[in-house]
Amino acid sequence: MVLPLSYLEQGQKAQIVWMALPPALECHLNALGLAAKGWVTCAQKGRDGGMSVYIVRRSVIALRTPETSKILVKLPSDRSAGNDHPGSEEQGLMRSLNDRSQNASCSSGRCLCALLQNGCCLSGLLQNG
Repeated sequence: MVLPLSYLEQGQKAQIVWMALPPALECHLNALGLAAKGWVTCAQKGRDGGMSVYIVRRSVIALRTPETSKILVKLPSDRSAGNDHPGSEEQGLMRSLNDRSQNASCSSGRCLCALLQNGCCLSGLLQNG
Protein backbone atom coordinates (compact mmCIF):
# COMPACT_ATOMS: atom_id res chain seq x y z
CA MET A 1 0.00 0.00 0.00
CA VAL A 2 1.33 3.47 -0.95
CA LEU A 3 0.63 6.37 1.40
CA PRO A 4 2.11 9.75 2.36
CA LEU A 5 5.09 9.72 4.71
CA SER A 6 3.05 11.86 7.12
CA TYR A 7 0.80 8.83 7.79
CA LEU A 8 3.60 6.77 9.37
CA GLU A 9 3.27 6.24 13.10
CA GLN A 10 6.20 6.41 15.50
CA GLY A 11 8.45 3.36 15.00
CA GLN A 12 6.92 2.46 11.63
CA LYS A 13 9.22 1.84 8.64
CA ALA A 14 8.56 2.31 4.94
CA GLN A 15 10.28 2.46 1.58
CA ILE A 16 10.20 5.71 -0.38
CA VAL A 17 8.36 5.42 -3.70
CA TRP A 18 8.16 8.97 -5.04
CA MET A 19 8.56 12.61 -3.98
CA ALA A 20 6.35 15.38 -5.37
CA LEU A 21 8.49 18.23 -4.05
CA PRO A 22 10.12 21.30 -5.61
CA PRO A 23 13.40 20.27 -7.30
CA ALA A 24 15.62 22.19 -4.85
CA LEU A 25 14.02 20.57 -1.80
CA GLU A 26 14.08 17.13 -3.40
CA CYS A 27 17.77 17.56 -4.20
CA HIS A 28 18.49 18.62 -0.62
CA LEU A 29 16.60 15.63 0.80
CA ASN A 30 18.37 13.29 -1.63
CA ALA A 31 21.70 14.60 -0.32
CA LEU A 32 20.54 13.68 3.21
CA GLY A 33 19.72 10.15 2.02
CA LEU A 34 15.97 10.52 1.55
CA ALA A 35 15.58 9.13 -1.96
CA ALA A 36 13.41 6.72 -3.94
CA LYS A 37 13.81 3.07 -2.92
CA GLY A 38 15.44 4.15 0.36
CA TRP A 39 14.10 3.19 3.77
CA VAL A 40 12.76 5.67 6.30
CA THR A 41 11.58 5.21 9.90
CA CYS A 42 9.35 7.59 11.81
CA ALA A 43 11.25 8.24 15.04
CA GLN A 44 8.94 10.84 16.54
CA LYS A 45 5.59 12.31 15.46
CA GLY A 46 5.09 16.06 15.66
CA ARG A 47 2.25 17.53 17.66
CA ASP A 48 -0.79 18.88 15.83
CA GLY A 49 0.71 18.43 12.38
CA GLY A 50 4.05 19.97 13.36
CA MET A 51 7.48 18.62 12.55
CA SER A 52 8.12 14.90 12.72
CA VAL A 53 11.50 13.21 13.04
CA TYR A 54 12.64 10.47 10.65
CA ILE A 55 15.66 8.19 10.51
CA VAL A 56 17.26 7.89 7.08
CA ARG A 57 20.60 6.10 6.51
CA ARG A 58 21.91 6.55 10.07
CA SER A 59 20.85 10.20 10.06
CA VAL A 60 17.93 11.85 11.78
CA ILE A 61 16.02 14.59 9.98
CA ALA A 62 12.99 16.66 10.93
CA LEU A 63 10.35 17.49 8.32
CA ARG A 64 7.13 19.49 8.37
CA THR A 65 3.81 17.85 7.56
CA PRO A 66 3.29 19.79 4.28
CA GLU A 67 6.51 18.26 2.92
CA THR A 68 5.92 14.75 4.28
CA SER A 69 2.44 14.68 2.76
CA LYS A 70 4.13 14.98 -0.68
CA ILE A 71 6.51 12.06 -0.10
CA LEU A 72 4.90 8.73 -0.96
CA VAL A 73 6.07 5.58 0.80
CA LYS A 74 5.26 1.88 0.68
CA LEU A 75 4.87 -0.15 3.85
CA PRO A 76 7.05 -3.27 3.89
CA SER A 77 5.53 -6.66 3.27
CA ASP A 78 6.92 -9.76 4.96
CA ARG A 79 8.65 -10.67 1.69
CA SER A 80 10.47 -7.32 1.37
CA ALA A 81 11.91 -7.41 4.91
CA GLY A 82 15.30 -8.62 3.74
CA ASN A 83 18.82 -7.21 3.92
CA ASP A 84 17.74 -3.73 2.80
CA HIS A 85 15.23 -3.49 5.64
CA PRO A 86 16.40 -1.34 8.57
CA GLY A 87 17.22 -3.10 11.81
CA SER A 88 18.70 -2.81 15.28
CA GLU A 89 21.06 0.07 14.43
CA GLU A 90 18.02 2.22 13.68
CA GLN A 91 16.43 1.21 16.97
CA GLY A 92 19.58 2.42 18.73
CA LEU A 93 19.30 5.77 16.95
CA MET A 94 15.68 6.07 18.02
CA ARG A 95 16.61 5.41 21.67
CA SER A 96 19.43 7.97 21.45
CA LEU A 97 17.10 10.53 19.89
CA ASN A 98 14.45 9.99 22.57
CA ASP A 99 17.07 10.35 25.31
CA ARG A 100 18.36 13.60 23.78
CA SER A 101 14.90 15.05 23.20
CA GLN A 102 14.03 14.57 26.86
CA ASN A 103 17.07 16.66 27.80
CA ALA A 104 16.66 19.32 25.08
CA SER A 105 15.08 22.66 25.80
CA CYS A 106 13.53 25.09 23.40
CA SER A 107 11.21 27.62 24.98
CA SER A 108 9.91 29.08 21.73
CA GLY A 109 9.16 25.71 20.13
CA ARG A 110 10.93 26.89 16.98
CA CYS A 111 14.19 24.97 17.46
CA LEU A 112 15.00 22.29 14.95
CA CYS A 113 17.37 19.44 15.44
CA ALA A 114 17.96 19.03 11.71
CA LEU A 115 20.50 16.26 11.66
CA LEU A 116 21.85 13.75 14.12
CA GLN A 117 24.73 11.79 12.74
CA ASN A 118 27.45 9.99 14.64
CA GLY A 119 26.21 11.57 17.87
CA CYS A 120 26.52 15.14 16.59
CA CYS A 121 23.40 17.28 16.60
CA LEU A 122 23.25 20.37 14.37
CA SER A 123 20.54 22.76 15.52
CA GLY A 124 19.10 25.94 14.14
CA LEU A 125 16.08 28.18 14.22
CA LEU A 126 13.34 27.86 11.65
CA GLN A 127 12.78 30.97 9.59
CA ASN A 128 9.35 32.23 8.69
CA GLY A 129 8.50 32.52 5.05
